[in-house]
Amino acid sequence: KELRDLFSPWSYAGQDVLESETARHAEAARSADLVLFTKPGCGYCASAKMATAQMPSRAIVELGTYEERRTLARVLGLPVITVPVVFVRGRCVGDGEVLHRLLRDEKKDGKLETMLAGPMAADPFAPGTPDTRAWTERLLCKPPGGEPSGYFLNIYGNTVRLVSLMHVFLFAAGLLAPYAVVRTGAAALLVDMCLLVLSSNLSPLALASTAAIWTRRGPVVPAIPYKVVFALYALFLARVATGAARETETRAAAAGALLNSAFLAVLRF
Repeated sequence: KELRDLFSPWSYAGQDVLESETARHAEAARSADLVLFTKPGCGYCASAKMATAQMPSRAIVELGTYEERRTLARVLGLPVITVPVVFVRGRCVGDGEVLHRLLRDEKKDGKLETMLAGPMAADPFAPGTPDTRAWTERLLCKPPGGEPSGYFLNIYGNTVRLVSLMHVFLFAAGLLAPYAVVRTGAAALLVDMCLLVLSSNLSPLALASTAAIWTRRGPVVPAIPYKVVFALYALFLARVATGAARETETRAAAAGALLNSAFLAVLRF
C-alpha cells in the first residue's frame, strides 16, 4: 500500500472496492423489513434493539470496525453517520432518535406501519433519496431531543463540556491580557453568551463544539441549569464591556468564572 492508504484506507479505495462494499451494504439493508446497522458497545444501539425486539422481520448488522462504518457513510453520501443507522423496507430513515420517534408516534399517525407495508426499495443508496438527503441536512444541527424546542430546553452533555473548556481558555486569556483587550474580548464573548442562553443552535461556540464532537456528543441533558450559569456570565461580561467593572473586580470575577467553567468541563451538573 501507499503511505496514504495506511492512514485512510477507504478514501483511496478503487471503484471496484467501493462497488463491492455498496452491493454488500445494499443486500444487508434489504435483508428484512427493518434493519439496524449498529456497532459494539453502543448504548443507542442497545436501546434501538430493545425497542424493536418484538418486530417480526428485523435484522441487526454489526459494523465492528471503523472502516465498515466509514464505508457505510460513503455509500449513503454522508460525511459521518451516527449509529444505529435505520433502514425500513430498504430505505434509510435516519438514526436511533428517528426510530424512537416513529415508534412513539405509531398509534397517532401510523407512519411506521405505512412504511413497513410499502414496497422494498430497489436501490437503498440511489442518489437523491429523500430520507437520506433530509438526514444529511440536519446531521450536524439536529436539536437535542429531536424537536426544534430542544434547542432551548436541552443540550448535548459533551457540548456543555467542550463549550466550558473553551470558556476556561478565554477567561485565562482575560487574566493575562491588557485590560483594553479584555473589554473588547468581553463584548465579543457577551454576544455569544447571550445567543447561547437564547438557543444552543445560535451560539457559534456551541455549534462549533457540537460539530467537533458529534459522534461523542453524549446524552441529552436539560439546558436550563447551564443557561442560568451562562446568563450570570453574560451579566458579568456586560459590566466589563461597558466599563462598569473596575480592572481588579474584572480579574477576580474572571478567575472565579474560570474555576467554575473548569468544574463544568470536567463534571457538569
